[in-house]
Amino acid sequence: MSLLDDLKKKAEQLKTDEQSRSEYGLRNVVAVDDRLRKIFSYLDELGKTLAVIKPEVGKPYVLGSVGKFEGLRQAEHFADYRLGHIHDRECYETVTFLFKSIAAQELAIAFDDALLADRFEKMLWEYNVVFKRDDVLNEQRKITKVKFRIPHEVRSELSFEGEHEAGVIKIVGRNIGRFGQDELAFEADEVDTAWLDELAKFIITEPNRFKLMGKRQQINIPHQPVELPVPEYEIHQTPEEEEKPQPAGLMGTVKGLWEIWKK
Repeated sequence: MSLLDDLKKKAEQLKTDEQSRSEYGLRNVVAVDDRLRKIFSYLDELGKTLAVIKPEVGKPYVLGSVGKFEGLRQAEHFADYRLGHIHDRECYETVTFLFKSIAAQELAIAFDDALLADRFEKMLWEYNVVFKRDDVLNEQRKITKVKFRIPHEVRSELSFEGEHEAGVIKIVGRNIGRFGQDELAFEADEVDTAWLDELAKFIITEPNRFKLMGKRQQINIPHQPVELPVPEYEIHQTPEEEEKPQPAGLMGTVKGLWEIWKK
C-alpha cells in the first residue's frame, strides 16, 4: 500500500468517526428535547391540579435558629419553558416550575446587634424570603434595635436545563421541602412515567426517592455566615378562611397525569 493510499484510508476513517459522533449527538439532542417537552406538559397539568388541591406542606421550613414556617399550603403553581436552536432545529432549552407555600401567620423577630441583623437579612435574601425590616435609631442616629416581620411564605423553583449533545438533563431545585438548593442530573432516557411520579412527590414534599435517583447528585445549601443567637420572637396568628374539604386521593390524581405521555 502506498503512502497516499494509507492517508486516504485514515481520512475515510476520520470521516466515519465524525459522522458517528454527529449522529450520536443528534440522537441525544432529539432525546433531550423530547423529554423536556414531556416534563413541561406534565408540570403544566400538575400545576393546574395542585392549584385546586392546594396540598398541605407536612414539614416546617426552618429559618436557622430563629424560627420556622408551619401550617403551609402550596399555591400559585406555574410552568414555563424557553426555546433555542441546536443543530439547526428548534428545541426546548429549559423548563421552569414555580410555586409558593403560604400560611396566614408571620414571624416577628428583633435583634439588638445590627451586625447580626445584617447577617440574618443576608440569609433571608439567599433563601428568597419576603420580609420587612425596621431599624430603631437613637439620638445619634445609631441603630439600637432591628425588627423583622416575616410572613409565612416560601418561594420554590425547579429549573430543568438540557445538555443536549451529552443527552443529560440538569435540575436545580430551590426551597423544595426545605430552605436551600439541590442540584441533580439525569440521563434523558431515565425520564419515564415512574420518574415523573417521583418528581411529583418531590414537589409536594412527600417521602420519595427522587434525589437518590440522580446519577450526579450534588447538594448545595446556601451558606449561613454565623449561627445566630435565639432572639425573642412571637408568632402572630391571623384569622384564616374556613378550609374547604380537600379532594381525596391526592397521589392517585397526580399519578394519573402520566396519561400525558400518550399525547
